[in-house]
Amino acid sequence: MFEMFELPIHFPNAETLTAVTLEMHGRGYFEKDFSKVKLLSIYSNGPWILYTAKKKVSSVEELKGLKLNSSSEGWVKVSDLLGATPVSIFVAEHYSALQKGIMDGLWQLWDATRVFKMNEVCKYANETFFGTFMHVSAMNMDTWNKLPDVAKDYLEKNFKTFSMEQAKRISLIDQSRKKFLSTPGNEVYQFSGEEMDKISERLTPITTKWIADREKQKLPAKQAIDDLYQVLKSRPPCRILGYMK
Repeated sequence: MFEMFELPIHFPNAETLTAVTLEMHGRGYFEKDFSKVKLLSIYSNGPWILYTAKKKVSSVEELKGLKLNSSSEGWVKVSDLLGATPVSIFVAEHYSALQKGIMDGLWQLWDATRVFKMNEVCKYANETFFGTFMHVSAMNMDTWNKLPDVAKDYLEKNFKTFSMEQAKRISLIDQSRKKFLSTPGNEVYQFSGEEMDKISERLTPITTKWIADREKQKLPAKQAIDDLYQVLKSRPPCRILGYMK
């Protein structure tokens, strides 16, 4: 159930989605997922963006045929549904692959800007702001049970604080990386609301399949996604792309 956060969720920063994650956790949806460990924190990484080397992509149609590095099965599906051509290239080769035109762009975090020097080979960065992966800090239950009560109380009392502080750190990193790429000759931009609606429509099969697969396992997937939809809706512009209640 915790894999709901691998769905194409549109959100502005790590702190926002972490707050959403904590609210969904409080509703008990992840008890089975984490039944054998003691959670110390759960927090979101920042949203992924679309780097492109030479072509500015302002519409869904302009994604057609672009060779985009897609680093997981989920991103392969996203690229395919949006009309791009998913490719898989080892991260250490991204720089040269972009230089040589072996790939036209990639889905990646803002953090890739400085780490992999994307500002040198990618002229454009589209803040698509959807998709991420989660971080979990957990303790083995045998170890947890050996802790003194004062330590347990401290960790439980600060569960949300630890989670939000980690997310805040990630948001600060993202802001610094965006500034790093925003140099003369490069451009940071976003899809229009209309284009994001088109993207949402095309990504519908992802969420539909996610729900169907888990309902077959007798998990409350539809109710969980309905709840997630409402929690996100209360924090605009957050939403699940490809899902309308």
